[in-house]
Amino acid sequence: MKDVHVHRVVSEEKLSPFAPSWNFSIIEGVIENVDFGHIAKLLLEKQDEILKIKPQNDGMSGLGMKSITARHLDFNTFNFDDPELNKLKDNINTLHNVYLQILGLTEEIPKTELWCKSWYNVMRKGQRIKPHLHDLAPDAYLGGNIVVQCDNTTTSYMHPYHAFVRQKNPDVDYKSKNEVGKITLFPNYLPHCTNIHKGDTERITIAFDLLTKKESDIFIKL
Repeated sequence: MKDVHVHRVVSEEKLSPFAPSWNFSIIEGVIENVDFGHIAKLLLEKQDEILKIKPQNDGMSGLGMKSITARHLDFNTFNFDDPELNKLKDNINTLHNVYLQILGLTEEIPKTELWCKSWYNVMRKGQRIKPHLHDLAPDAYLGGNIVVQCDNTTTSYMHPYHAFVRQKNPDVDYKSKNEVGKITLFPNYLPHCTNIHKGDTERITIAFDLLTKKESDIFIKL
C-alpha cells in the first residue's frame, strides 16, 4: 500500500458551553498489486444475481430501490470468494492497524477480532450518492470504501454538524479525489457523499462497515 496519510479535523475552540465540537480522523491509502479491472468485471457480472434480492432500502444514498445498494443489508461482497477480493481484506486489516497506531489506540482497542460487512455501489452517468452516514449506535466503529472503477469523481466527508447546513458552508468538506485502488477508513457516524458521476462507464466502489464483534451472520471475520 502506498500514499498512506491521515486527515484530521478538529473544531475551533468552543466559546460557549452549548457550541458543537468535533475531533475526527480519516485515513487513506492506495492499494497496490490488485487487479481492479478483474474486480470491476466480477462485480458487474454479479449484478443480476444481487438484483434478485428483495430491496430493503438504499441507505439514504439516493441511488434508489433498483440499485445494488438497496440490497446492501442482505449480501456480503467478500463472500464471492475471489482471490483478488481476498487481497482487499488483507489491505483493510493493514490500514486498520496503521490507523490505530497513528491515533495511539492500540492499547485502548486491542485487536482481537475484526468483523466486516461489505456491499458495493454501481453509479451510472448522472447519478450521485447523497449525504448519508452508516451508524450511530453506541458500538459504532468504522466505515470504509475502496474505489474499483472511476472517472473524475470525488467523495466528500462532512463535518458532522455542517452536513445539515451545507448550503451555508460550501467549503467545509474534506474532498477526496477518487482514484482506482484508493481505500478510506472513517468513523461510521461521519456523513459523506459524492459529486455527480459524468463518465460513460460505471463508477464502482466497494463499501464496508467494521465492527469488533459479529453482529449478524452477514458479517465475516477479517
